[in-house]
Amino acid sequence: MEHALRDVVVLGVVLAVGVGPVGVLIRLLNRRDRREAALFRAACAAFSGEAIRSDVAIRVRGGLVTPRSVVIVDMRACSPAEFWEAMTQLRRLLPPSVRLRVEGTMGRSLRTRLTVDRVDVAAAEGRVAAC
Repeated sequence: MEHALRDVVVLGVVLAVGVGPVGVLIRLLNRRDRREAALFRAACAAFSGEAIRSDVAIRVRGGLVTPRSVVIVDMRACSPAEFWEAMTQLRRLLPPSVRLRVEGTMGRSLRTRLTVDRVDVAAAEGRVAAC
């Protein structure tokens, strides 16, 4: 009886050590993938279906452990006015923890890459008051 109980305990320890890390990794990957899909849907909502098909490329990269993510929007086929409008609209739609990088052209051949971090008013006032 004692031998069978010891074997069950050993089996439980082996499963926890062997399968546990894999389960944690799978859970982290699922959470990152769900976060990336939600950010991709939010970024796509800022554009029309026609623009998504032809003029805009969107890529989302998320951290595995941290909630920090980057949304990269390539708008090289758009005008400067569309570029700025999309940037302001995306910054309003995306959560504060997301970094937005918009790539496009200004003028005829001036390639531009802007990275925008959101600074909330309440957080900024708190930092100013603390200084």
